[in-house]
Amino acid sequence: MKFKNTKKTIKKAKPKKKAPQKVAKVVKTEEFPRNSRFITEDLRKVRLSSFFYPVLILLCLIIVSMIGFFGFGLIKSFNSFNKLESQRNQIISKINTWRSITDKYQGYKDGYLQLAVLEYQLQDFGNAKLYLNKALELDPNYKEAIEMKKVLKNY
Repeated sequence: MKFKNTKKTIKKAKPKKKAPQKVAKVVKTEEFPRNSRFITEDLRKVRLSSFFYPVLILLCLIIVSMIGFFGFGLIKSFNSFNKLESQRNQIISKINTWRSITDKYQGYKDGYLQLAVLEYQLQDFGNAKLYLNKALELDPNYKEAIEMKKVLKNY
């Protein structure tokens, strides 16, 4: 048997040449990026379940009834506020009238009692006691002033 060359020859691989590196050029643009997106479904083709519509109608009815209920309450409160404000303004005008009378006639005990009653209606108890004491100072036996003093005793 004949053997051919039993030694294997190893071929050396040639080193690969490196490609020259490219320098990237940075270009600044002043345009906005384009990020536009498209809706892929046609909204007319979207179908909602049959459960959704009655619930939506019920919710709308509840919201409308709540708006009506609270709106009615708001109107009622506003009207009562206007009524109280007009009463308060009337009392203040009466107080101004009685003050001018008591300034002119300082010995007028009924004027001071009226001022005490009007201040009591405005819940200004300090001024009511002041006017009441002035009326009692002018006439210590004034029955209406004594009764008013019993009422103002708790305040």
